[in-house]
Amino acid sequence: GPLFADLRFNDGDGTIATDSTGNGWNGQLVEGPLWLDGSQAKVHGGLEVTGGSHVVLPVGVVSTLDDFTVSLWVKLNSISTWARVFDFGYADGANTMYFTPRTAGGVARFGIKINNVGQNLEAPAALPTGDWVHLAVTSSGSTTTLYLNGVEVASNPSMTFKPSDMGITDQNYVGATQFSWDPFLDGAVDEFKIFSAALSPEEVATLAAMPHVDMDPVATSGNSRVELGWNPVIGASGYTVMRSVESGGPYADLVTVSSPGHADESVINGQIYHYIVVANGGLADGATSPEVIGSPEKGTATVTLENLTPTYDGTPKPVTAVTSPEGLEVEITYDGSPAPPSLPGTYAVSAVVNDLNYQGVATGFLVIGPRTFSDWQSTHFTPSEILAGDHESDADPDGDSLVNLAEYALGSDPHSFTPQPNVTRTDT
Repeated sequence: GPLFADLRFNDGDGTIATDSTGNGWNGQLVEGPLWLDGSQAKVHGGLEVTGGSHVVLPVGVVSTLDDFTVSLWVKLNSISTWARVFDFGYADGANTMYFTPRTAGGVARFGIKINNVGQNLEAPAALPTGDWVHLAVTSSGSTTTLYLNGVEVASNPSMTFKPSDMGITDQNYVGATQFSWDPFLDGAVDEFKIFSAALSPEEVATLAAMPHVDMDPVATSGNSRVELGWNPVIGASGYTVMRSVESGGPYADLVTVSSPGHADESVINGQIYHYIVVANGGLADGATSPEVIGSPEKGTATVTLENLTPTYDGTPKPVTAVTSPEGLEVEITYDGSPAPPSLPGTYAVSAVVNDLNYQGVATGFLVIGPRTFSDWQSTHFTPSEILAGDHESDADPDGDSLVNLAEYALGSDPHSFTPQPNVTRTDT
């Protein structure tokens, strides 16, 4: 895409001004430029270059460019003749491409010099001090045009020199110059961009009227899902979402979308994912967002325990676990054992959801109460037997010499012969 380098000066700390295109044209801060916050900068963050502080760009940053655009915001605290907003070239000054806010003639100038032969484009006046000014230089063929605050102020149809004619420049500065006798810039810069094409007047006006918006992506993690959102970029035709399981990449293309936002449902709960967003098309083609992190986790299910107070009847008494969402598998233990107890007593119950997408747990107590004699009578005797008196505590309907009260105590069937317990007494 045409966006070749993009130093937005939003880093906020450190000594590197990151090139958000990912092309690697990061700037090195020299002599302590000051980071500016959103209240001081033009767009989000910026950089103050005063007292000799400046930014050094990599070797050969413009060596491949023929048609181009350089765009940035600049705010001068004071103005000195032959200070440089930017200057790309060599120590001998024979080949250089620069912009000065004021020449000895009192006007702002863009100039390019090859083998000490210069071609220049001059504004009607010097740059002002105290206010942010949007500066753009475009070159298409032999025509170079200067814009201030989105308005064309000068054009030269006979500038045939190109950045590529300079070779691989090794001294590339923002806020400094090739020449030791020229002053450093005293002011602030923001949104320094190089395009590998000449922007149209409309595109330059857009940059000046609506500064580049940070995508500022946000990742919201859920169950097997990471929801991504970001700010739209002026003129972008789409966005490529890239993902890695490692911070800093390598990133793989995940999806290309036409508008901000994407729900990544190809994730695994418990895995951490790192995302960046790359703008496609328009003025910000290739601009890359900061990294954001997604950490999908299982959804939370509720578990309700039921049937916690049954009455003893000799059979196992499992607890019922009701889940929301419904139908989830639940593993239940009773005092640590998966087997439901049958004897009267109190048992600690733990119910844990066993599901790929949900997690949940519930605890409680199962209390199996003793069975009353009247309950036992109602279970084992028909109404006619009760009318006949077969249910009485001292009755023995099965003739095994165990009356009903003894059958109840033993948990046996009063209609089925039960051998009498053999009790041996030993006297000592």
